Amino acid sequence: MKTFLLRGLGGSVTPNTTITSDGFARFLCSVVGLFSCLFIALLPAPSIAAPTGKDDVPPVLNNTTVSIPWMEFRALLDARNAPAPERPPVDYIFSPAAYTVNVADNRAKVSASVTVASLLKTMSLVPLGKAESGVLNVTVDGQPASVVMRDGTMFVLLDSGSKKIEMTLERTVVIDNGTSHFDLPLMPSPIVSVSATLPGVGLETMMGGAAATVAEKGAVTTVSGSFKGGETVSVSWAVRAVRPANAPDLPPRVFTHTLTLATVERSGVRCRAEVMYDILQRGVDAVRIALPDGVDLLAAHGDIVRESNIVTEGKSRFLVLTLKERTKGAHTVIVDYEKRFPAVLDGAKEKGPAAEDASAISVPMLSHPDAVREKGSIGVEVPSGDEISAQAVGARRVDVKELHDHLWNAAKSPLLFGFTYDAPGASLSVSLARHEDVAVLVAMSDVCEVSTTYTPDGKSVTKMMYVLRNNLKQFMTLKLPEGAQIWSTFVNDRPVTPSRSRNGDILIPLVKSENVDPDDDEYSGQPKSYRAKREKRRADFSDLQGERPARGQRPGKIRESDSAPADLKPYDVEIVFVGAPTKLEDRGTIKSALPQSDIPCGQIAWAIFLPRNYQVLDSTGNLREVASFSLPFRHFGEAEYDRQRADIARAARHEERLEKASAEAAEAAETVEDALAQKAKAAGVLPVRIEIPITGEIHRFEKFLAVDEAPQLTLTYRKKAE
Repeated sequence: MKTFLLRGLGGSVTPNTTITSDGFARFLCSVVGLFSCLFIALLPAPSIAAPTGKDDVPPVLNNTTVSIPWMEFRALLDARNAPAPERPPVDYIFSPAAYTVNVADNRAKVSASVTVASLLKTMSLVPLGKAESGVLNVTVDGQPASVVMRDGTMFVLLDSGSKKIEMTLERTVVIDNGTSHFDLPLMPSPIVSVSATLPGVGLETMMGGAAATVAEKGAVTTVSGSFKGGETVSVSWAVRAVRPANAPDLPPRVFTHTLTLATVERSGVRCRAEVMYDILQRGVDAVRIALPDGVDLLAAHGDIVRESNIVTEGKSRFLVLTLKERTKGAHTVIVDYEKRFPAVLDGAKEKGPAAEDASAISVPMLSHPDAVREKGSIGVEVPSGDEISAQAVGARRVDVKELHDHLWNAAKSPLLFGFTYDAPGASLSVSLARHEDVAVLVAMSDVCEVSTTYTPDGKSVTKMMYVLRNNLKQFMTLKLPEGAQIWSTFVNDRPVTPSRSRNGDILIPLVKSENVDPDDDEYSGQPKSYRAKREKRRADFSDLQGERPARGQRPGKIRESDSAPADLKPYDVEIVFVGAPTKLEDRGTIKSALPQSDIPCGQIAWAIFLPRNYQVLDSTGNLREVASFSLPFRHFGEAEYDRQRADIARAARHEERLEKASAEAAEAAETVEDALAQKAKAAGVLPVRIEIPITGEIHRFEKFLAVDEAPQLTLTYRKKAE
């Protein structure tokens, strides 16, 4: 008998197959027939064209297997199971941007260029600036770019890698009293250089607040400066008059741009005006600001201000700011003032709902009698829940998103109205519809963790730990279960003395929660402030959706300033009380209850420990029994239970020794213990901390959102057979 070893005959023939010589002839015939069938099957059919392009999709072959070496297959598995690359800290990086401006025929033609490195492997939106920038054309690496508009901001769509962005813009040149100027919004690059070529020489120039460089060549003047991205630069110039050597100095030319934030409250209107000065031709040592009627000045300050005084000239009042020295160029002054409403408006609430709609109230606005040109912007906010409407004369209403960033940064509430004006004499009036405030929660317990231990002789002791955030509440009011007595109270880890009200309720003095430090994002391993938790949720949701908000766009939400109310830190309120004694029979029920609190609680986690020789058959009440708590039982109870479970042998031996004591000795010890406990109590002094014993079998109960109710349970039990 001969043996033939066949290898590599295809997937239908098993390698290392052994065939005897008796069947070799039949096998040879089968092989010849097989190859004949394969030859016929592989003949090209006239109606089927085999794909030849290398980029074509492979054909679908059903019931077909592919054999590859193990190392190549493992490499595929390793590539599939490899962790996803970490997301870069930023989506893109701006290089310093450059703006080149050429002014001709009252038009400022602008060319801007910047290099942006996109760090994402996917497409990303990169902000280019405000939509009203006057952009005519955008290219990326010399090719037309894809531009997107969102919330008044223009974005360009980029893929990964370094890209050169070039823009062409056009701005209108405004001429006012012989002075020409134009505004130029900048892209949000950290560093932006601006170079403007102006027609003519011998010009008095001003470029925002930068220390500009001026150069004259031929018949043009070039002024250059560096700025922070995202700002709006104002470029102005005027022809410097040629004077004889003995001619007197030219008078100063003062240009003002006033940003006014008007906060409308029930008592009046508070205003903060940021006055940006451009002083040309000659310096000044004082400036005047006209104050509206009925205005009380609160403060006036600035880097160049030495002192401020109010001067009355006829029926007009002026705020005179004396400067530290003769000043020229760009400077800023902050003026805070307010105007109170008449008494009839202050008391409108007492006259009924019909009187709550205040008539039109004039918003005081500053003016500058010595300015050659004055313009400004006004933003209106209402911190309360009142309804407001506004009307302006001599001012144009604009979308609040178009207002200067300084107004947004100073606002504590959403800006409801925005106005701009280009000439003096603008006025603004508002009508306020007053609504009654609704009472809201000033204290809330996020979690209440409770541990109750029953001893074999029927005594019970309960320890409660409230995790509380309190803004205003002075006391926590507790209605104790019948027969219960308070043993110990601690607030924020400090002992406090409880008191009793006239109707028998227990009053526990509280403290105000501390503010969360916004610079510290972590608290016990988790984001501690609501703001940090909210941003984490949004980031997690965006990651789940496979998207991420583009940076640099103005969010359509409330701006949060440094003076905004901070989040509150939680603190612990610890309460220990003993319940009325009960007698444990071989079979019966135990009624257990917790105090009713006047502070809502988000979750109650209650662990009840019964002696190990008792079995709970059923439980009823306003809590449900659970196998494990929804949140970790951090403070006490379960952690102590787990520790004692590790020493169960030692605890069992200790319990056996206790059971050997005689009934008379136990009764005598109980009498002595009660007497000592009564003597150990004292009114009006601080309590001591009590660590309750935790033994027996644990039973877990849970309730979500307990409001004005006493948690109660009825446990049906039986004694286990020994």
